[in-house]
Amino acid sequence: MRFDFSAVLLEDNDYPIDSGQCFRANTTRISAAVIAVVLLLGAFVNFRNGHAAMGVVAIWVATVCGYAAWLLAKDRSAMKTVRFILVPTLFIGIGFAFHVHGVLAAFWLYPVITFFYLLLALRQAVVTNAIFMGAVAFVFFGDVDFQVFIRIIAAMVVMNLFVASFIAIIEKQQEQLKGAAITDALTGLLNRMTLSQSLDDSVQQNHRSQIPMTILAVDLDHFKKINDEHGHDGGDRVLRNFAELLKKRFRCTDKIFRNGGEEFLVLLFDTGRSGAVAIAENLLKDLHSYPGLITTASIGVAEYTKGEQRDDWIKRADDRLYEAKRTGRNRVVS
Repeated sequence: MRFDFSAVLLEDNDYPIDSGQCFRANTTRISAAVIAVVLLLGAFVNFRNGHAAMGVVAIWVATVCGYAAWLLAKDRSAMKTVRFILVPTLFIGIGFAFHVHGVLAAFWLYPVITFFYLLLALRQAVVTNAIFMGAVAFVFFGDVDFQVFIRIIAAMVVMNLFVASFIAIIEKQQEQLKGAAITDALTGLLNRMTLSQSLDDSVQQNHRSQIPMTILAVDLDHFKKINDEHGHDGGDRVLRNFAELLKKRFRCTDKIFRNGGEEFLVLLFDTGRSGAVAIAENLLKDLHSYPGLITTASIGVAEYTKGEQRDDWIKRADDRLYEAKRTGRNRVVS
């Protein structure tokens, strides 16, 4: 049987995106659009009530928020730019609202606090809101009734604690979902959904820096026999033990994938063909003595060649793995 690793490659758009980035970009885009609409209505009210300057500021802030929403609709990776323009804009807008409307502008404090948590990373939002609260306390202290002042500050503190806790929970869940999406449940290795993007990134890195990259296509020998003799639970134990061996053998900079069944692929950074062959041969030696492993493995080695397509790179490793299988197994072919 021929083991075609190239068949498991997915298209680039199937690669799991950063779910935390997606969450922040989408919520910021929607929130900015809503704020823009509300501020335009507020500008109309201010003009009607004779607060022309406040109306102009409201239109300006609404325009910036609308522009930010448009940027994120085009490209959610524009969060850095959006943060740069929105944070000072909101500070200036709130400050001018306090100057014109006094304590009535306090109603805007709570949505702005929430918005900062959606816009910024959690620690950045905590620091920004602490500065924000300090500025508000400085403006209000002595100018409003003390009981009103205490209520405003207390409400801001409660809002910060509530939103920060909520965002922390969401981020933790996002990380758990991301981990589940890119790792194999049985072995804890990277799964084949991440393989395509990882190899493409390696190809681009090689083009930029000429760092050698080599892949090992690995397949456990006679695995069906293990399942037949020891059951699927026994086969699963062998796979988990082999995954542990791979994690111990390779560096943290290398990437180890389980492609399904007993098929694995290792991406070695800054490693040429000869170095990869030595690593693969040592892996086979370790396999004989590692506890819980009752099988051998066949390995195909392929160093990336400049100008080569990703699928061709994979196919060369696959062909050499097949050659190792055909010529007796328990060997390395490069």
